[in-house]
Amino acid sequence: MNLFDNAIADLRDYIQRKKSEGSREYVIPQTSGWPVAGKRNVVLETDTAIELGNPRDESVSFMLWSDDAKKINDGRMTLIGPDLGEAKKKNLPFGKVALLGVRGMTEDNCYERHRELEMARYDLNLSGYMMRSVSQYGREWSRISKKAISQGMNFATLGSALAQMYRNIVFRPDFLSGSVQ
Repeated sequence: MNLFDNAIADLRDYIQRKKSEGSREYVIPQTSGWPVAGKRNVVLETDTAIELGNPRDESVSFMLWSDDAKKINDGRMTLIGPDLGEAKKKNLPFGKVALLGVRGMTEDNCYERHRELEMARYDLNLSGYMMRSVSQYGREWSRISKKAISQGMNFATLGSALAQMYRNIVFRPDFLSGSVQ
């Protein structure tokens, strides 16, 4: 099932155009080495180094998937704009698009599977990183602590942790078989 193939092609065209403006592609590690936070992972405004997609700024977050592995560059991330340590301002607009390679998606289970994958982003619990979102508008708002930035948190860290989380879902036996729990 390749519901998003046209959107993925449009996104690839956009990324290609942004290469002339200095976008960068990274290979992200298979597993994130960043420490996991406790249950009360709150980054207060006074502890914040960078805010991504603050409600006063622009933000968008969405996920596209395909069962055609050639359309997905697993383990790669494209960054358009400054990395976290390069940011000149505290508040930055933010856009995140996750491209996922999946199997077992059918007309019967794609809503449940898509919802499961979409909700998983709320489980990202990295030390010094706090994410909030307004899902009905496809917006995400994140805060990154001063301590996390000083310890080297960057977009590759976030991308690696997010990719690892999605892999844990899409490679589960029940997800691969297409069965709905």
